[in-house]
Amino acid sequence: MTISKDNFSGQLQSVELHEDVKEGDIFDSKYQIIDKLGAGNVGMVFRAKHLILDKFVAIKVLMDLKGIENSDTNNSTRSSLMRFQREAKAAANLNHPNVITIHDFGIFKDSIPYMVMDLIEGETLSSYMKRNALPIHEALLILNQICDALMHAHGKNVMHRDLKPGNIMIVNDSGQKRAILLDFGLAKFIAGDNIAISVPGEALGTPAYMSPEQARGFAVDHRSDFYSLGCIIHEMFCGQPPLIGKTAIETVMNRLNATKPDLSHSVFNQYPQIRLLLERLLDKDPENRPDSASDIKDYLTGSIKQSKSNAAKTTPELIALSQVQSAQDNLKTVVSTYQKPLKTTNIQKANWSRILILTLLAIAVLGIAIYILTHLS
Repeated sequence: MTISKDNFSGQLQSVELHEDVKEGDIFDSKYQIIDKLGAGNVGMVFRAKHLILDKFVAIKVLMDLKGIENSDTNNSTRSSLMRFQREAKAAANLNHPNVITIHDFGIFKDSIPYMVMDLIEGETLSSYMKRNALPIHEALLILNQICDALMHAHGKNVMHRDLKPGNIMIVNDSGQKRAILLDFGLAKFIAGDNIAISVPGEALGTPAYMSPEQARGFAVDHRSDFYSLGCIIHEMFCGQPPLIGKTAIETVMNRLNATKPDLSHSVFNQYPQIRLLLERLLDKDPENRPDSASDIKDYLTGSIKQSKSNAAKTTPELIALSQVQSAQDNLKTVVSTYQKPLKTTNIQKANWSRILILTLLAIAVLGIAIYILTHLS
């Protein structure tokens, strides 16, 4: 999605799918198209077979940009081509188990850029969260892996700029969930990148997850990715990203105008570290956000340790748990006020006191009896 000063009505631009790529086409004499896997903001992804190595791969190609209603179609096409090349260059420099691997790059039919990458068997985090109630300990481990991917990318001077659940693939790796960061279509080099691919005031990204500075079309750095990560964490714990409006434009305006999101959700009573983390990640001022993904992991590490006692509980269950726990704590306070247990030492003191009093009474009675008998005699 592209939001600019001239296109702020909330209507998505119409994009025609590629008609020049079909099943059976062969790219670079070695990649044969099998079928279509899906379509994203600026590209389509196909399943293909490497005819030489006899294995399946994924091929991403640009969409046909001729259908975009733009006063300057040539500039738009050039911008998208450069952005696509940037994705290939950025992702090709990354080599990490939590980042998609790029194998090849080329041009089909002299005009269609394509990129060859691993074919990943799994589902997106977005789909996974809709289909499953994500256990807390599993959510924290996935977030830990995303931080690992960002640490690697940022260490290579590359930021993602479109971090969202739809760009995170969850795969089953020997019985363990592994998160893989996809789609560097909006990737930007943090340093040493002077290529202009957008006009002033143009905001690139997904409104529900973009940072305020990104929504304004301002210059962004790696801390914009951290805001997006905060939106993902908020969705994991609360069911949706923060400051969501009824439309994409309303969401963007909420990001620009709201001072801070509401973090009063009861689930954060169970995980105060997550609330503290979100307060920093979702700050409108990038200067107040964490400086690195390593800092974010420090918050998550404490939460992972805390989550072990609730390993099987899901986010909705923890919301109820925090409410029940609060009620139980209040009940314990009331009960303890009226039913304080007696200490053993206090009981012993009370018994000796009784014995002493009875002894003194017995001596007194005996003395009185002797006095009376003496006088009677």
